[in-house]
Amino acid sequence: MNTAVMAFGSNVADKVGILQAAVASIECAVVEKSDIYTDDNGYANIVAAVSTDLDYNSLRQYTKNLELRFGRKPSSKAPEDVALDIDIVVFNGEIIRPVDFVQPYFCRGYCRLSKFKV
Repeated sequence: MNTAVMAFGSNVADKVGILQAAVASIECAVVEKSDIYTDDNGYANIVAAVSTDLDYNSLRQYTKNLELRFGRKPSSKAPEDVALDIDIVVFNGEIIRPVDFVQPYFCRGYCRLSKFKV
């Protein structure tokens, strides 16, 4: 069994609803999650720790497909139009995305988790 800590973010009109639905629909066991919170850039964010049988590459592909299902488009790289962004920041205790790991939008949710600390 693998573990991952993932950051979910959205900045569209129904951002809170999208984050709630995305976390609820993920096909992994959500072990723990932060509350949804917003930042000064108009994003809503949530951090979730999951347990999964998927390896890293399969989980990454799964999250990319989930983003598309929730309305993410290739043009969504523009900061003003992100329906859903999911980043796997920690996988099996290894920091995969060190830049994201130290960002306030991740740290705020990550510090609320009591399990899966690196």
